[in-house]
Amino acid sequence: MRENEFLSLAGTINTATGKPGNPNDPDLKAYFSGDQTFVINRLDEKTSRLLFRMRIDWNPGRMNSLVNLGVVEPVSFVMGRKMLRKIKRLSEKD
Repeated sequence: MRENEFLSLAGTINTATGKPGNPNDPDLKAYFSGDQTFVINRLDEKTSRLLFRMRIDWNPGRMNSLVNLGVVEPVSFVMGRKMLRKIKRLSEKD
């Protein structure tokens, strides 16, 4: 990987307290974690490919699974698609 070709953003929230959580804390029982990773692969001098990955994780439970499948997944898809389309428009400008 060369400099400025990789970006990863991540965070975990303790859903019981509403405060940031440590994903490595074995006592963390109620949480929501997510990360987004962007990688630019240069194909040649004028062409690149942007790879995007979004991952989410949450503590097991019926309600959390329903919220994830019914709200978080669809919103994440729409948000990610809109963001990638905007990046495409900006990169092809001029």
